[in-house]
Amino acid sequence: MNKLAAFAITILLVSGAALWFLAPDAFNEFIKEQIETIGSKTTAQTVNVEKVDFRLTKGAAAIYGFSITNPKGYQQPQAFTLGKINLDVDVSSLTNEPIIVEKFEIKDAKAFIEFTKAGKSNIKDILDAINQQLPKAQQPVEEETQKAEPKVAINTLLLSGIGLSLDLRQLGLKEYQESLPAINLGSIGGKTGLPASELGIEIGKKVIDAIWQQAKKVQKDKLAEKIKAELAAKKAELKAKAEEKKAELKRKAEQKKVELAAKAKQKEAELKEKAKNKLGSFLDKIKD
Repeated sequence: MNKLAAFAITILLVSGAALWFLAPDAFNEFIKEQIETIGSKTTAQTVNVEKVDFRLTKGAAAIYGFSITNPKGYQQPQAFTLGKINLDVDVSSLTNEPIIVEKFEIKDAKAFIEFTKAGKSNIKDILDAINQQLPKAQQPVEEETQKAEPKVAINTLLLSGIGLSLDLRQLGLKEYQESLPAINLGSIGGKTGLPASELGIEIGKKVIDAIWQQAKKVQKDKLAEKIKAELAAKKAELKAKAEEKKAELKRKAEQKKVELAAKAKQKEAELKEKAKNKLGSFLDKIKD
C-alpha cells in the first residue's frame, strides 16, 4: 500500500464527533465506506456520510454530511451532524514527513446533547463506547501497515458554525438552542507530526472535549439561571407574604383602635349618664 493510500485509511479515527480520512480521488467511495464502517464500530452507533471529495494534488479535501445516530433511550435521532469538513493540505509535504495539513476546518457542526435525571448524557455514552474501542483501533493489523503509516501534523484545527441543541427537560428546564463562537483548537502533531491513527484520536478528543465543555458550561449557566429565578420567586413570595402579614396586622390594629375608641366613647357616655343621674338626685334632695 503506497503512502497516500495509508494516509487515506489511517489519518483520522472517530472520537465521538467525526471520523475523517484523506485519500486520492480514486479512493473517495472507498473512504466513504470506511468512514461509515469503522465509525459505526468505534462509536457503537450508525455513522453516515453523504460524500467525500479529495483532490490532494490540488491540496484540497472535503467530507460532506457526516452524522452519528443517538444511543438508545434518547429523543433525538442524531447525536452529531457535520455539514462539511475542509482540509487544506500542503502539497509539497505529500512526499515528506510529516504531511502538513495547513487547516482542518469543521463547518456547520451540530450537536444534539441530552441530559437525563440520573445525570447521564448521550455524548458521554458515545465517548464511553469510543474509549472501549480505541485501544483496538490503535493496534496495527500487520507490521507492514505500521511501517507504512505516515506522520501528519495539523497547523490549525478549527470549529466554526457550531450549533448546540441542549435538552435539559428531564432536569426541570427546557430545550435550548445555542450558537457557539468559532473555536480554534490550535495545532496538533508539532514539528515531527503524529502517526495518522494517533493524530485522529487526538483530533477526535479535542473536538469532542470542546463541544462537551461548551455543553456543560451552557448546562451550568441554565441551571444557575433556574436556581436564581427560583430564589427570586421565593424571595418575592416571602416578601408578598410579609407585606400581606404587615397589612393584616395594620388592619387589625386599626380595627382594635376603632373598637377601643368606641368603647371609650361608650364609657364616657355611661359616665355622663351616671353623673347626670346623680346630679338630678342631688337637686331633688335640695328641693325637698
